[in-house]
Amino acid sequence: MIGEIPVVNMDFDSWVLAEGWPSWSFILESLGGNNISTCCSNLSLREREEVMMSGLKSPLVPQHRLKRLLEEKPARDRWMWIQGSRSFVLEAVKLAQFYHFTNYTCVIVEDKRVKGHLPTINGVSWKQLSHGRLGGLTQGSFRVLSSTDPSTKLLYEPCPVRPTLKHIFKSTEDGLPFTDSERINLLEHEGYLTGNMRIKPRQKLVKVIAPNCF
Repeated sequence: MIGEIPVVNMDFDSWVLAEGWPSWSFILESLGGNNISTCCSNLSLREREEVMMSGLKSPLVPQHRLKRLLEEKPARDRWMWIQGSRSFVLEAVKLAQFYHFTNYTCVIVEDKRVKGHLPTINGVSWKQLSHGRLGGLTQGSFRVLSSTDPSTKLLYEPCPVRPTLKHIFKSTEDGLPFTDSERINLLEHEGYLTGNMRIKPRQKLVKVIAPNCF
């Protein structure tokens, strides 16, 4: 596929609050954002080093200094970009409202089987999007909420790319041979996946059955 990444007008301060890897920060930078501050929680030392070595330009704000910096920085137009679990996101929204952020956008990543309504915030309802429908490799879904209601057409326009695990396999990796009965056992009882499947949300270690050559 060939396409263009649009550069949008982002003449405001962006504060990314992420529980884990700060995907929003990379997205905002790719769209031309400059005034970005990133605060991550629940990152291991190794994960934090990976973020710092990833080429991210925006400064990483220590969690214990976040509130002080929000008070010290001039209160110009500010937008908070939030991602994480339900409890993390809902607490971050309270923070955005307390410090009078102009806007905020939230993404909760959940297993697609998680049901139930989330409370509306300032009269705005959550929208649910499938990760696979947007070109993702997991079985998860996104709950999305923004203080400026995004275009429904933009949210639900399907991505033409529908990747599964086979799109990221390396066929040159060696593996162990097994019989058909062993294959069935691995799939049904050992939690193995095949190339036509997707990964469960937040699953870091994935056991797969794939074609290979030496």
